[in-house]
Amino acid sequence: QNRLWWAGTEYEPNKLWASMLGDFQNYRLSSNDDGGMAFAIASDDMQEIVWIASLNGLVIGTTTSEWTARQADGQNSITPTNPPFFKQESANGSADVAPVRVGESIVFVDRYRRRVRRLFYDANAGGYLASDLTGLAEHVTGTGITSLCLQKRPEPVLWCVKDDGGMASLTLVPE
Repeated sequence: QNRLWWAGTEYEPNKLWASMLGDFQNYRLSSNDDGGMAFAIASDDMQEIVWIASLNGLVIGTTTSEWTARQADGQNSITPTNPPFFKQESANGSADVAPVRVGESIVFVDRYRRRVRRLFYDANAGGYLASDLTGLAEHVTGTGITSLCLQKRPEPVLWCVKDDGGMASLTLVPE
């Protein structure tokens, strides 16, 4: 939507900021549709944002759950006069590890840094699901994952850097 988004500071961990339309260095708040914006996730518990990603709107990983921020029904984009609708999509919680986009899904590390999950939209369920990609082999992640990287060719492989400096790989089969 031609804006740069930032999220989660030390003093405002549940807040998101968006730049002015087409001006990525200007965050001046305004009531005009091209103005900068600031929003907080309203929830029963503190949602400390650890990552944001783009997937048909914003996907937000917090320490306690995963959220989407979408435009209101019938609107074209998120603006100061058309604030986002935040929806909790799963309650796994995310680690402070940058996610990767794989096709039409976001792959992220859960809050305990031992499981890799894939967040994707399921039309039959009418929402997003977060499947566990490491459910059959959680032991390979060792004491935790510190970063992810996607190798796209010749076959999609997700590389995980582990706490001990070792690496684990996960071959991704397109669905």
